[in-house]
Amino acid sequence: MAVGAPLMDGEPAEWVATVLSDLNARSPHGIDWALDRAELPLTVRCSLADGPTADFVLSQGLRARIVIVEQIQQFVGAEWEVGIPPCPDHGTALQPVSQGDAVRWQCPAGDIDCAVGDYRELLWPPRTEDDPAPLLGDRWHRRGVFGVVQWSISDGVVQATAREGTNEAALRAAAAPYRVDLTWTGPIGWRRRENSGQRLLELTNGPMLAARLEGRLRRSETGGLLVGDATLHLGFPHRVGPPGRPALLDADGAPFADEGDWVVCAGGFVPSGRVRGAPSVFVAGLIEVSTTSR
Repeated sequence: MAVGAPLMDGEPAEWVATVLSDLNARSPHGIDWALDRAELPLTVRCSLADGPTADFVLSQGLRARIVIVEQIQQFVGAEWEVGIPPCPDHGTALQPVSQGDAVRWQCPAGDIDCAVGDYRELLWPPRTEDDPAPLLGDRWHRRGVFGVVQWSISDGVVQATAREGTNEAALRAAAAPYRVDLTWTGPIGWRRRENSGQRLLELTNGPMLAARLEGRLRRSETGGLLVGDATLHLGFPHRVGPPGRPALLDADGAPFADEGDWVVCAGGFVPSGRVRGAPSVFVAGLIEVSTTSR
């Protein structure tokens, strides 16, 4: 059985991410990992849950990619005494092999073959030993089905809640052979409120963390927004004003805040990537600006 088109040599950090996703799919414990940089040559640091940490170097060339996969497999196997990713049919570890200018997974028995990054496709429909709910979430994500708020699977039926506008046909197709009982909820939205001395933009009908970030609003060199030195991402519709206009506009294009304004945000920090030392991004569900001087 063959799955997926060959993954061509591309961005090395993205390629490493696909490899570790496959290795983590059925590992008995989590494999945490990080990069020292995004360009070749780079070092992948792998840390096993409650276990050791080791560094592996990825350099240029197809053979180097096969070697680093084999090294990580050996590292995990020596510690946990398992072969990953296991063949869904035989349980033996799939082997990284070259095909053209790409790396693929193959079973030693020769009957399983898939592109790196497509291993989870081999796990569907789920086996009895698999938890189907996270596998289904991964299938939706891989197919661009976003907006499913929550879901569970019981007795061959998916109970799901999705936001209005979600692609229902794709949602149901990805869940087959399970039947889907679907409940709809409103889309993520926004609202603007103003009172004496304050303006506020906030997320509606969506989750929001409660960490606090405050400071002066300014533009980044890449065209985004910063609060102090932290990169700001607003989790609701808005616009970044073009040069000559205020830095932050609401979704309707009305001015909200400009560079130099003191803002208070509620949300949380999330990693911006797997490169060690890369700045975190603050994802905010609320931003408030004082209209009085500070």
